[in-house]
Amino acid sequence: ANVEAQEYYRRALELGPDEGVRLSLLTGIGRAYSREGVYEQAMAKWEEGIEICRKQGDLEGMAHLYTLAIGAANPLQPEQAMKICQDALPLVERLQESSVLAHLLHQVGRTYRFNGMDADARRYCQLALELGEKVSDKEVQADTLTTIAILTDLSPEDALQTLTKAEQLAESHQLSILGRVRNNLAVITFQSIGDLKAGHNFTLKAAEVQRMRGDIEWELAGLILAALMKVLMGDFSGAKVLFDHVEGRLSSYPNLDWMLGVNLRFQGLYRALRGDWSTALEPQYQALEYIQGGKNRKHLFDLALLSLLPVSLEVDRFSEKQDWLQIEGILMEVVDIPGEVLNPAGYGMLSVVLSRQGQLERADHWLRKASQPTHDTHRVYNQWYIKRAEVELAVAKKDWETAIYNLQGFIKFADERTLVWEHARALLEWGDVCIARGAVGDLEKARALYIQSLEMFTEMGADGYVKLVKERLVDLGSSGKINQ
Repeated sequence: ANVEAQEYYRRALELGPDEGVRLSLLTGIGRAYSREGVYEQAMAKWEEGIEICRKQGDLEGMAHLYTLAIGAANPLQPEQAMKICQDALPLVERLQESSVLAHLLHQVGRTYRFNGMDADARRYCQLALELGEKVSDKEVQADTLTTIAILTDLSPEDALQTLTKAEQLAESHQLSILGRVRNNLAVITFQSIGDLKAGHNFTLKAAEVQRMRGDIEWELAGLILAALMKVLMGDFSGAKVLFDHVEGRLSSYPNLDWMLGVNLRFQGLYRALRGDWSTALEPQYQALEYIQGGKNRKHLFDLALLSLLPVSLEVDRFSEKQDWLQIEGILMEVVDIPGEVLNPAGYGMLSVVLSRQGQLERADHWLRKASQPTHDTHRVYNQWYIKRAEVELAVAKKDWETAIYNLQGFIKFADERTLVWEHARALLEWGDVCIARGAVGDLEKARALYIQSLEMFTEMGADGYVKLVKERLVDLGSSGKINQ
């Protein structure tokens, strides 16, 4: 539908309409380009429209097009969005109170959020919300609440309450932003509340709303996120169906090549967690090259957090030793991102990498930094990497009692959040620790743990781990030792 719309608008523009009609056509074709992910062409059309409005003295028209341009740039191009904001901000003092001004104020606030400037983000969002209520614009109210919910000073409970209010507004008034509301609900529900199943359901609902709107980019982004959640829940067959579906759809949209990279790197994670380690790393480093070219620290952080480090850890342990100095260098680029709520996870990642290098004092330093009581240590990914770092450091120190204690805590954490693969993997690690400790009864304990992990890996279809655990059990039966 977007491609057909582009052709319609293009033909209409070729007819040379007067400026009023041309402005409407430029606005429409820009939207169509944006939904296909063709941002450069969308921006070019909107900039042409802004110049028409400027010549006519149409301040509201300029503000509307600036709002569209800023919204299209966020969240993937926050620096570009900020540049557009700087051009748009002089209009704020000149515009009368209206829905157009409220939407612009919200997009400015959203841009400050994605650039790590939450105080400014809250100020502009509050102005947008108050104005939206004053002019009875339900869409800007729901949209602004959706942004307020991801500010870092909000507790998970307050964020969820804010998003629930936004969802109610969007549903009851059939607003176009319902998909984005539900996408944020998915992220908050999983990352902050820790409910992976509910987060997965919100993600699928969000993707369906975007499909109905014809927003291909964010529909497919939602499906990729849903596939990632299925991987974490141990539903490998369900994840593969979604990955294959997205890959097939993306073949028709060459402008969304960045999304193909995201899909491939999460497929790499899927392969690593199934135990197909030989093919899991290449898409991570392809994504790394692409992201480093764009010089976006947040994108680099997300790559390390969600796929590069988890894949590297498994490949290093079971297939091929990794260059941890290189990965440490990547992580040093992304620690302490201003406004990043997952900074404790970054410190935890560094601790894990240093433990793998045997740099135990530095690993302990970053673990203590990650564990400091801050507002954000309760978030799932922060807890996840803190607990993983605790296990890695204890194993590196050969402090087996502490390692077992930490593994028991990690299993409880994973079980409460339906992180099925992490649960099975921790059981395997616990068995290995028992073998390494070699105390009375440890061999039988290890055998029981291996059998339990084998059952879970078999049910998931994690074939590489099934083979590995079976080999562990054979070695244990024949010699009482494990060749690790």
